[in-house]
Amino acid sequence: MRIDRGTWMRALLVLGLGCASGEAPRGNATPVVENTNEADPEAAEAPAGTLTRVEPSLVCMVNDQFMGAPQIRVAVEGRTYFGCCAMCERRLRDDATSRLATDPVTGRQVDKASAVIGRASDGRVHYFESEDSMRRFPGA
Repeated sequence: MRIDRGTWMRALLVLGLGCASGEAPRGNATPVVENTNEADPEAAEAPAGTLTRVEPSLVCMVNDQFMGAPQIRVAVEGRTYFGCCAMCERRLRDDATSRLATDPVTGRQVDKASAVIGRASDGRVHYFESEDSMRRFPGA
């Protein structure tokens, strides 16, 4: 069975390792995971349930996970991003691609600092260019 990078990173997060670097998440920042389907690993990849809009400060924008606690604030070029550990903080500062996402509805690139962020019941987050786009997301 092949496990993709996203599934592997989520497994590390659930185990409390935080980041791919093995650094522990900041403080009480274990991601909030609900309604996972252990019988079908592919089901975790699909949007589950209704999306809930979340505050950016509660999201690790490198791991794209709702963490349930305030994250490390990272200011880059006048914009604010959030990460769960020192590795994520460095990556957000040094890697411009980590600060971008693709709106799953429109297919357009969005800056995570200005995106509308929707949380699925499995803890994963999706970045949208607008509230309207998030409302049109399947399962929202």
